[in-house]
Amino acid sequence: MARGVEIAYYEFVYDGHPAEVLKGLQELKSKKHLMDVTLVAEGKEIPCHRAVLSSCSGYFRDMFCNELEETKKDKIEIMGITSEALQLLVDFAYSSKVTITTINAQPLFEAANLLQILPVRDACARFLADHLTPSNCLGVWVLSHTLACEELANRSRAFSLRHFPMICQHDEEFVQLPGDLLKMYISDDYLNAQEEEQVFEMVMKWVKHDLRQRKKFLKEVVEDIRFPHMDQIYLMRSVEADEVVMKVPGIRDVLHEARMYHISRGEVSSPRTRPRLAYGLHEAMVVLGGTRVVNGEYNNDVYCFVPAYSQWSKLTSLPKDLKNTVEYAATTLNNDIVITGGYWSPTAAWLYSTQFNTWNKLPPLSVGRFRHKMATLDGRVYVLGGKNPRGSLQVLPSLDSVEIYDPPSNTWKPSVPLLKGVRACAIATCEGKMYVIGGKDTDQTATDAVQSYDPVQKRWSFRTPMPMAESCFSATSVNALIYAVGGRFQAIQCYDPNTDRWQELAQSLAPWDYCSVTTCDNKLYVTGGRVEDKVKKGKDTVQCYDPANDLIELVHPMPVKLFAHCAVTILKRRRQADSQLVAAQRSSTTKCFY
Repeated sequence: MARGVEIAYYEFVYDGHPAEVLKGLQELKSKKHLMDVTLVAEGKEIPCHRAVLSSCSGYFRDMFCNELEETKKDKIEIMGITSEALQLLVDFAYSSKVTITTINAQPLFEAANLLQILPVRDACARFLADHLTPSNCLGVWVLSHTLACEELANRSRAFSLRHFPMICQHDEEFVQLPGDLLKMYISDDYLNAQEEEQVFEMVMKWVKHDLRQRKKFLKEVVEDIRFPHMDQIYLMRSVEADEVVMKVPGIRDVLHEARMYHISRGEVSSPRTRPRLAYGLHEAMVVLGGTRVVNGEYNNDVYCFVPAYSQWSKLTSLPKDLKNTVEYAATTLNNDIVITGGYWSPTAAWLYSTQFNTWNKLPPLSVGRFRHKMATLDGRVYVLGGKNPRGSLQVLPSLDSVEIYDPPSNTWKPSVPLLKGVRACAIATCEGKMYVIGGKDTDQTATDAVQSYDPVQKRWSFRTPMPMAESCFSATSVNALIYAVGGRFQAIQCYDPNTDRWQELAQSLAPWDYCSVTTCDNKLYVTGGRVEDKVKKGKDTVQCYDPANDLIELVHPMPVKLFAHCAVTILKRRRQADSQLVAAQRSSTTKCFY
């Protein structure tokens, strides 16, 4: 070729090549050409190609590529899976398709997990999670727990806890539970048992299903039954009359505790005296602190709002260290409220006991901070971001440090720092992960960044940014979606962690800069906000957003006008007065038709 002549290139890519390859492999399989191995399950033989199996299965790749004994065999028996599941997975390897049904989902999930065919395994997990019923949820939980599929195990367990009353009617899977999972199940605060007597009866049904083998588990299981919350007559006539129960070592001490609890509740405290969340409790919104006027009046009271009754009441006052301070953060921990930091008390940490209506001082933060955020994840409190109030406010950098409060050890420990230091951001937890949204970075600029933390991998990652950079707003989560409100947003911003996408929803009905938001009864309650005028006063508005129908409305206003406050949700026990109020409200709205 002559010098100076430019060489032309054309890279041809045939888009249909993957489909043609699969079609060709299926043809080879159907005509049994070039077959070099036969899989066997439950006596059924399935001829196939080693290369095809190895290309989509980690199990077979390890088997055939590492000179294991099976590489020399023409027939390989696969133990522990059904022949139908194996056939479906082999067909998937040649076609990229598999039909999952309510009948084959569990054995297919188990087989795909064993053979490390991850797309099918994950598809089965999603299918099972979407098709949970009271009659199959415990079986799915046991299987996913055994196979260490954490997300499916969490979802099926949560479903089974919520549907306990119906599980009692379909007890085939309940009596098959392993002892350790039974203990985990009945010890959960979220078990939806309206009466503890029902828990006792199901446990005894489990024990007597195989009394000879299960008597040895009875002592451990009985320790998690909350006898103090049973009717005293039932305790005497049903529990104490059961010969199997009364032979359990230490049972008399447990029953004595129950009797003492009925006599004097304040003197008895144990895991069994803690009420389950289903014991006539309801969700209540709590608003803490905040500012009424810029550089003026502060709110030192804590108010409670119960949506079921549309009533506000004063819950308590802030502890001394937090009075007349601003820009602290709050979250809930086991139905108690934890507050940290603030401009005038940057290392302070307090816990409010909802059971005893008392404030308890916690160990101080390692790093003082204000304009920070808090969230609770996996039973531990995270404190992150903000500023450390040393030096000029205009030059203080935004912190990237994260601290975790560990309740058992009553200590703060450092955690993985943020990828980007922020203050005045929003925070929410959703499906086992934490999301830090927006805020201002070190150079005083608002950011649109979304930082996600995975506690299993202990790693932060960036997700799709917000539609616009923002700070001084709030976020919460409902039904696997995150909602951001406040700031300069004119409408609710919704983020779906599963699709990593944002969308705009209902428009705000009132100014909500510096507002706060919390989830209560599966709805968003947006409280307060600041009017951007010369005075810059707070608002007493409460906007309630229902994600089910994308509707927002103004509801009963707060007792005070606030902005830059905190809002959390707790479980509050129904009082007799509350019941009378509800009855009165119902009677006043009842119409008679003749």
